[in-house]
Amino acid sequence: MKAFIEAMDDDFNTAAALGVLFDAVREGNRRIDSGQDPAPLAAAFDEIVAVLGFEPPPSDLSGLEDKIGELLRSLGLAAAATTEESVARLLSERDEARAGSAWERADAVRDGLAALGIIVEDTPDGARWHRR
Repeated sequence: MKAFIEAMDDDFNTAAALGVLFDAVREGNRRIDSGQDPAPLAAAFDEIVAVLGFEPPPSDLSGLEDKIGELLRSLGLAAAATTEESVARLLSERDEARAGSAWERADAVRDGLAALGIIVEDTPDGARWHRR
């Protein structure tokens, strides 16, 4: 956070301030991937985006329940008990389609989620999602 304050004190050096923000995100992701606690960096991120007036994307699925249900139905899948479980079902369906070389189906799941603002990232530990 000290580097951010220094950047802002330097005639509102937004390029340097954004660099600090991106460094915090990168380090936070590294900590998550290595099983370390990213909480201090998440707190710094929240403070920086508040100062800069940015609004981070939502991290939950609120407001998407109906649209995720529609996506499931369009793919011939049943909804799960919760919206989060429904997204997990979609990711599982995509994994199965990819494993069976059913690329069109896998792309349909990914593209359907993307249309709802849910980005799927493939990692060595499996797919994970986030909102944009």
